[in-house]
Amino acid sequence: DDMVILGAELVRDDSVFELKEISVSSTNPWNGTKIKNLDISRRSIIVMIKRGSRSIIPTGDLENLSGDIVYI
Repeated sequence: DDMVILGAELVRDDSVFELKEISVSSTNPWNGTKIKNLDISRRSIIVMIKRGSRSIIPTGDLENLSGDIVYI
């Protein structure tokens, strides 16, 4: 039951890419915060939100909710 998320642009160097999974709990500071207001590195990109059985391609106005899994 693995889910593979692929997204890439042409890279002409040996840059390393890492995919992280962050679970948003009710006490997580991201809970109730829109993606555009998160304090994350400009080199990081949120590529998907898993909300229940739905996979959401995020926009800046998407609000993180408790129970979300954020892929960055």
